[in-house]
Amino acid sequence: MRDHHLPWLPVSISLAGCKCLVVGAGPIATRKASLLYNCGAAVTVVAPDLCKQMDKLVKGEVTSTGQHQEKNPILDRTFIPITFEQRKYRPGEASGYQLVIAATGNHEVDYKVANDALASGALINVADDARPSNILFPAVYRDGHVSVSVSTEGASPALASWLRNYIQRKLPPYLGVLAELLSQARRDLHDAHQSTEGIKWHDMIDEIYGTDRVEYPNNQNIELTDQLTQPDNKVTEPDDQLGKSTDRFIQLADQAIKPVSQVDQFANKARQLIKDWLGSNQ
Repeated sequence: MRDHHLPWLPVSISLAGCKCLVVGAGPIATRKASLLYNCGAAVTVVAPDLCKQMDKLVKGEVTSTGQHQEKNPILDRTFIPITFEQRKYRPGEASGYQLVIAATGNHEVDYKVANDALASGALINVADDARPSNILFPAVYRDGHVSVSVSTEGASPALASWLRNYIQRKLPPYLGVLAELLSQARRDLHDAHQSTEGIKWHDMIDEIYGTDRVEYPNNQNIELTDQLTQPDNKVTEPDDQLGKSTDRFIQLADQAIKPVSQVDQFANKARQLIKDWLGSNQ
């Protein structure tokens, strides 16, 4: 067990191909299984019964993890289908996984899963209980390569969500677009055997948003646009419901025509400013 007096370390990890076990199939388990799946993990869900949301998540998937792959029609990426095994958790089986989620709602079962995971050195998250956990899921706002996460170290998921929403409203728009443009600029410099150290990146970003911030309302178009043009854009809760509904996504699509043109406008201006900045530093 961890020392509860020590702080948690915020860190981002790659789960591509990582073997993950989710014990439980209710709404919270579904949300966490979805997060793992969307990060490319090989997810196995074990539960006697599953809720409608989990049924939708695993419906039509093959039952052998990693043997078949499918294209996500929205993100156009390859994912490993989720395996669902309709049964109770078997003592000790957490040892066969790298990351384990215990979300049955049954304290005794969740702690048994946690103990098995900890004994094998696996990462373990117990829903709604940070005490036996050695990994937590923060409240996250994501826009392409940019992610902003807030954690209260399990003290108050509601406060984490509130803070995430507050920060999101203060963020400038199209951060995912800008991150991709800046990434390309860095690659171009490296390919030309030039250093990126002398570039005043902060001043460049200030100028980009200084000229365009007024034209784009404070992050209001992000929700309408980048879920379509950059499907990674999303908000995740630390312990709440699973994502937005299909109907909501269709509504976003119907409303996205005007914001898409604004994304292009922003990208073109930002691209030119980056080019001018890099040219002046040569």
